[in-house]
Amino acid sequence: MMPSICDLTNDKELCFTTGPEAYQSEDIRLLRDEWELGERYLGQVAALRDECQELQWKRSLNAKFSRYAVPNNHHCVLTH
Repeated sequence: MMPSICDLTNDKELCFTTGPEAYQSEDIRLLRDEWELGERYLGQVAALRDECQELQWKRSLNAKFSRYAVPNNHHCVLTH
């Protein structure tokens, strides 16, 4: 999670505690929302990267083994 901006800036007006719940300014709430959205986007990009790597790996395997495959226009005929 994002480090406390109050701790980083030593700004007592941004956050303070008034009992069981802490007050956060609107700016801090918006920053946290943006931070969480960015983390979500990074997760989606990482998943897309993994999928692309997997597809590239499969493509390279297909290319590697297609050299050994029988072409479609040549038929193998077995005789007894």
